[in-house]
Amino acid sequence: MAAVIELHTGERVADAPRRPQLRLVQGGRSATAPRPAPVAHPSARTFLIRRIAVLVVAAVLVVLVAQVLAGAGRAVAGALDTAPAASGQVHVVEAGETAWELAERYAPQLDRRVAVDELLALNGHAPLQAGQELRLPASFD
Repeated sequence: MAAVIELHTGERVADAPRRPQLRLVQGGRSATAPRPAPVAHPSARTFLIRRIAVLVVAAVLVVLVAQVLAGAGRAVAGALDTAPAASGQVHVVEAGETAWELAERYAPQLDRRVAVDELLALNGHAPLQAGQELRLPASFD
């Protein structure tokens, strides 16, 4: 039971509201309360039909998600496979030159990784060889 105490004097406040009295009820309900109606349990056949329905819906969702992801993957792969346009400029590779150095020299305004990817995609992704003629992408202008 809680008591209300006045903060300044420490005396009990006489007109504090009282909490209602609780009573113990046997079995969780009073004797006068009606009993709930019994619940009809579904049969084993109903459970089987529900399980099959859930599995079919889950399989359809998995197939749909796989199709969406495959389509997105094809779109990304298609964008990556296209070679950039050539600018008409050609560079003859000298001994010791790298694609990173050429990207820095000819396209300082671009992200170096993007410039290297475009340079190599336009020229067949082969390692650079001394004396090789490289076509430069149009984005290098």
